[in-house]
Amino acid sequence: MHGSFINPEGDVFPVRRTSPFFMEVYMPDNMKSKTKVPTAVLASWAAILDDIAKAAIIGIGVVVWSNGYSEEMKNLAMAGLVLLSFEMLYVSFLIRIHISKLEDK
Repeated sequence: MHGSFINPEGDVFPVRRTSPFFMEVYMPDNMKSKTKVPTAVLASWAAILDDIAKAAIIGIGVVVWSNGYSEEMKNLAMAGLVLLSFEMLYVSFLIRIHISKLEDK
């Protein structure tokens, strides 16, 4: 089933609906970024994300051995830090995959 989405400015965006709850939206070319980020910048971003993940993992150790918090607060802090570290490592992994694809071209 095909349709379109019209924003308040009157722009029409084609939409293909695969089900009532999920839509695949096509982004117009004028909304896509045309700026190419150099691979050195991407590599530095990946390194920064790796450092943030390492800090989150170290923070898990600090939370485990701290005595000032209840067990519930420790568990919440550990869960948050684990999620943060996995997210940072995943995004860093995606950036490195993108860099390798750029180098292959």
